Amino acid sequence: MKMEKNFFEYEKKCDYETEIIKEGKGFKIYNLKYPSPLQTPFYEVNTVYAKYYKNLSSDKAIIVIHGLGEETTSRHIAKFFLKSGFSSLQISMPYSKKRIPKRKKVRNVDLSKVFLTGFKQGVVDIRKGIDFLEKENRKIGIMGLSLGSILSCLVAGIDRRINSGVFILGGGDIADLFWHSKHPLVKIYKKRLEKIMTIEELKRKWEVIEPLNYIIPEPEKYLMINAKKDLFVMPKYAEKLWMALGKPEIKWLKATHLTTIFYLPYIERISLSHFQKTLT
Repeated sequence: MKMEKNFFEYEKKCDYETEIIKEGKGFKIYNLKYPSPLQTPFYEVNTVYAKYYKNLSSDKAIIVIHGLGEETTSRHIAKFFLKSGFSSLQISMPYSKKRIPKRKKVRNVDLSKVFLTGFKQGVVDIRKGIDFLEKENRKIGIMGLSLGSILSCLVAGIDRRINSGVFILGGGDIADLFWHSKHPLVKIYKKRLEKIMTIEELKRKWEVIEPLNYIIPEPEKYLMINAKKDLFVMPKYAEKLWMALGKPEIKWLKATHLTTIFYLPYIERISLSHFQKTLT
């Protein structure tokens, strides 16, 4: 089922704040801050924080989106791309460490709605990041890890300004993926959700944020990297995404979701090769 993209529309504003935090031969690193296009009742969530690694000799940039609550790896990758000839933008997603509400009003909260709003906010936050990048970059790629991979797929399907993508530990059919994931935190969320709804009801509610409903099959644009022993994003969900993308190149690691980190040098190397070929 293909969905209308209007759900992810937003008002464009040029209200970015930048601060140079480091510069050297051929590069500048900025702290970037801007209001989220989607404002929520939690003010801590409503400001987007990012780091812009500007390669002064490049007109190509790669957006890097982190996984659930972990930004160290995405920052490492963003720095790697800077050293390898690209600019990069590492964005902190809603409910990450920098954007988590201090007043935890969790009682009687509909988690399915929180996730839906969080996905929508994440997508429009990234799109506003694209607005920032396109002023001085001719080509833009996107790379996501785990949950960030799912968000990156959504953005790539919705926003045609994305010219290339690398999706690490991502998958499709997100309601089913969530329901059957062995991730400890996700299992806690599921226990709360199954008291108020069935998986069929969750699928109907989340169809508007399902990447499979937006993806255009363009296999030459994409690279997937997944783990054979992943119990958080099981291989069958990776295969659903792979089919929807038009069967792009996919690399299967002999790893679990968590031990994939040991392949980071390999992941960086093949991702760089992909972006060098597709962001021309």
